[in-house]
Amino acid sequence: MEKIAKEQIPKEVANIVKAFEAYQKEANSHGLKTVQSRRYQALIDLTREEIGEIDLQAQESVERYQEFKVEEARLKTIFLNARKELKNLVGISTTNPANLTRDEHKKIYEDLLKVYSLCF
Repeated sequence: MEKIAKEQIPKEVANIVKAFEAYQKEANSHGLKTVQSRRYQALIDLTREEIGEIDLQAQESVERYQEFKVEEARLKTIFLNARKELKNLVGISTTNPANLTRDEHKKIYEDLLKVYSLCF
């Protein structure tokens, strides 16, 4: 029995070493997968944060755009009112220089000189 045990022990130890190596290989593989999984989760979290920042910037851009649109409308109203006032002041039907006659150009110039000379 001792002889059989001495013959079997190296085989059993070899089997144990093989089993341990397989277990160690599996543990290493599992460890790598865990590390990769955590790395991917960290990338996902970072991407979500970046998306959140981009969404916030987009929202701020939309708000600024709306503010600019309101300001544009306000300035357009001021311009249209000033143009209307100019037409009434000078007595012309259009402010488009291409549609004005030579006499209208001369009248506008003279009327504007009168108005501005009174201001200074």
